[in-house]
Amino acid sequence: MGDRVIIVCHAGPTDIAPAVYAHWAGSYAPDILVAAGEAGILREGDSCYTAARVAWAFCNRNPDSCLSVGLMHSPPNLEPETFDFNGYGHGDAGAILLDVRDGSLSYYAGYLCGPDDEIERPSHTKMKVG
Repeated sequence: MGDRVIIVCHAGPTDIAPAVYAHWAGSYAPDILVAAGEAGILREGDSCYTAARVAWAFCNRNPDSCLSVGLMHSPPNLEPETFDFNGYGHGDAGAILLDVRDGSLSYYAGYLCGPDDEIERPSHTKMKVG
């Protein structure tokens, strides 16, 4: 049923933008995010602006699948102790958290994270913001 992924842009545990949902781009998501950072379209410290640019980047990567990109509710908080990422999202590639303060990427609840949430694939753990 697709290759779904959710990207949550944030600037801390309570500054969380609406999540970007892509139905067909889970395996490409890390590369799309890094390319967006290299293109200079992501704004350091601004989670909402960055989420909008992330949605644009997914649509721009494959214009034929723009109908499969959207926004959805963000998690109420980003504290792993109090929020279960395994119940958030739609499976497949899982959720990617993009910290817009430093460009760090964290992977949860999908094939992009390895056992015990250790990143096996992809190799991208940081991207350019600013």
